[in-house]
Parts: sequence; structure tokens; C-alpha cells
Amino acid sequence: MNDLQTLVRYIIPAALSILELALLLTPLESGRCLLAQIPDLSGTLWGAAIITILLVGYGYFLQMIYRTNPWMRVDHRDLVEHLIKKDYLAGDQRFDFKNPLYYAKRPVIEPRAAWVIVNAEWHMRSESNPAIKGATKRSESLSDMMHGAGASLIGFLMTTFFAAIFILCATVWRAAPEFYGLLITVLIGCVLLGLHFVAFRNTQLTLTRFVEIVLIEALKQEKSKLKSKGN
Repeated sequence: MNDLQTLVRYIIPAALSILELALLLTPLESGRCLLAQIPDLSGTLWGAAIITILLVGYGYFLQMIYRTNPWMRVDHRDLVEHLIKKDYLAGDQRFDFKNPLYYAKRPVIEPRAAWVIVNAEWHMRSESNPAIKGATKRSESLSDMMHGAGASLIGFLMTTFFAAIFILCATVWRAAPEFYGLLITVLIGCVLLGLHFVAFRNTQLTLTRFVEIVLIEALKQEKSKLKSKGN
């Protein structure tokens, strides 16, 4: 991934998070008043530069939270167990698959260890194995989509947090709560949360199954070739 793609990966979830915050606040009169007071900095070069820097920083922060979330990681434990059971990894002594070095004291394969194993086996064959070589570009594309969807989901959760704080403060300050505006905001929030979650889970599952199919087939072919040579 080049520098421009990295910046885009950071900017898009951050910009989407801010747009969704504006969308959640728009049904509220107090929210519209707040949005109307935000100055427009995009008309000047310095303003555009400041906006870009802030978006990149916020996007990096979202990516950092996303990557430290255990439940959002791809889980390849079943795949590694399957490869061991089928003896597709037999003879490869670079890992102790039941007890990888970093988890030597643990009785089972941990999700992070499984991820390292699968990525190592994949990238070692990215040039030599035709099946993996042909699928690498697509797997990287799916991985980028998953990371973007994951960071966007985190961004929406941050948006919800900021919106909740604003609504709480506005409710305390105002004598009459904005019932209908609040109801619309909650409905919009529920819809957006559902869309973000489905988008992330679908992309994550698609990437997981894609890698499983390609890697199993590639190692199966390698084993068949070894047997043929042995005979």
C-alpha cells in the first residue's frame, strides 16, 4: 500500500464519522445551532491543510482502536486446526503449531498466533504457488475493505458517544427536551449502527472464507505433488 492509499484509509473513516455526527445532530434544534456556528475553513489553503491533518490524526486514532479490539480480529484458529488435522503443514518445523513460541505456556492456539501462522504460510507462497499468487491481490483488496469498515464502525461508536454527550448537555440546559428530534436521532443512529455492523461482519467473513478456500486448496495441491514425486 502506497502513502496515498494509507492517507485515504485514515481520512475516509474520520470524515464519515464527522458527517454522521452532523447527521445525528441535524434533527435537533440545538444541534442545528451548533453546526451553524462551525466556521468554514475549506476555502483557504491553510484551512484545507488543517482539516486534512485533523482528519488523518482522527483516522489514525480510529485505526488504532480498531486494531487493538480483540473481537474485531480475523480468527483463523479453525483453519489452522484443519490444516494440522489434514497434515497439510506436516514437516514444516518453523512453528510448533500446538504451542507457538510466543504462546508456549498456553494449551491452545491463540487467535493472534493463528493469524501469524496463516499469514506466514500465505506470503511464503505468494510468488511460488499459482493459486495463492493469483488470489493475493483480491485478498489484499478484501483486507483493505475490512479495515476500512472496521475503522468506520469504531468511528460511528465515537460519533454516538459525542452525540450522547451533546444531547445530555443540551437537555440539561434546555427547559423543554426536544422529544421528536431526539426520536429521529435515535432511529437514524440505530440504522447507521446496523449498516456499519453488517458491512464489517460481511467483509470480515468474506475475507476469512476466501483465505480458507485458497490456502487449503494450495496446500492440498502441494501435498498431492509431493506424493506424486514420492511415487
